[in-house]
Amino acid sequence: LAYVIYTSGSTGKPKGVMNIHRGICNTIKYTIGHYNITSEDRILQIISLSFDGSVWEIFSSLISGASLVVAKPDGYKDIDYLIDLIVQEQVTYLTCVPSILRVFLQHPKSKDCHCLKRVIVGGEALSYELNQRFFQQLNCELYNAYGPTEVAVETTIWCCQPNS
Repeated sequence: LAYVIYTSGSTGKPKGVMNIHRGICNTIKYTIGHYNITSEDRILQIISLSFDGSVWEIFSSLISGASLVVAKPDGYKDIDYLIDLIVQEQVTYLTCVPSILRVFLQHPKSKDCHCLKRVIVGGEALSYELNQRFFQQLNCELYNAYGPTEVAVETTIWCCQPNS
């Protein structure tokens, strides 16, 4: 057993999910290669530890040798803080839900985040309009990831493109 984390409770009651080492190791190994994470990267950890996305943020950085930049608790709720942290710490990977990405892109200082190489969204639907706005404002890759808690973070990854 690697860890136990609870589902979102979409069926009415959150359930504890026991994920094994093999599952999370496969996910981390694949995504490190797929996203080309290296020791030169800086991954921002903003996802609550009660959600499985935090497992990816933490272990992808530690296993790849990348730096883990840990935001203050609930730091994602303060977009000024988030943008300042990304710029100051030269973050290359940001993982968030599309609703946070939307607020991020609405902020005029989001264009200052030239250090970002990849943004990975999941946990909510990514709209066509948000996809378009992303590519109009940022010069980096956008991935849409999906996976239920039961399968160790993500099972499907889509590299978004402008006009797709």
